[in-house]
Amino acid sequence: PGKADPEELAEFMEKYGIDEALIYPIAFSSYFDPKTADQEVMNASGEYDIPYQKENREILSWAEEYEEFHPVLAFSLGEHGNVDDIDQLLQEDRGVKALKIHPRASHSDLDLLSNSKILELARDYKAPIISHLEGDNFPRYVEEFDLRSYSDPNKFLELAERNQDVDFQGAHLGDVSETFLNRVSEMDNVYTDCSPPVTIFGTEDELASEAMDLARMEPLDALEQLVSKFPDSIVYGSDYPYMRTREVGLD
Repeated sequence: PGKADPEELAEFMEKYGIDEALIYPIAFSSYFDPKTADQEVMNASGEYDIPYQKENREILSWAEEYEEFHPVLAFSLGEHGNVDDIDQLLQEDRGVKALKIHPRASHSDLDLLSNSKILELARDYKAPIISHLEGDNFPRYVEEFDLRSYSDPNKFLELAERNQDVDFQGAHLGDVSETFLNRVSEMDNVYTDCSPPVTIFGTEDELASEAMDLARMEPLDALEQLVSKFPDSIVYGSDYPYMRTREVGLD
């Protein structure tokens, strides 16, 4: 919601023969002030908005209008999280397919998931947990917030290992290292997607050593190498509408 257009997405899917897609919001209207990093923005009434309250419902309405869309609810954790609101929406039985967290965008460290009701809801509703991930390969602007560790791929894998009765999907190929992908391939409840940040493939940026060889490759060549080596662990992800190269990899 906001930057995305459901009609545009539906046309994109038709163009490339994609029958179904998971859709979810990334940010919410009452967002954080990046200059202070920890302070949420209050609404006009001087109260904290429930994160994703509006955006999750907009996603649900899109899924009701477009049969090819399947809704994923976004959640945040901590003092002003929206777990109770997620619980309410799941009880409405509106076809929710998964639960999504963007740790940096929602200022929700993955560590908080260990003792969160979200894990209980994921088990009860058989809803996989999808998480944004970022390692040293991620664009440098992330360092402005000093929140990179919230989305640490290693934290994600450790969480999945402790909760093997829940399915997890980590975005953006984790830290785009074979160490990460090897661990994913060894775990029955973990997957990743091929929507790496646009700055990773085909660049000469200084990245984590394990990502350097892939970074110097053309995007299609890099994805072909990864998918051929880890065919059961990588699903297609577009990162729509942010990914300028979101059409890469569809073939």
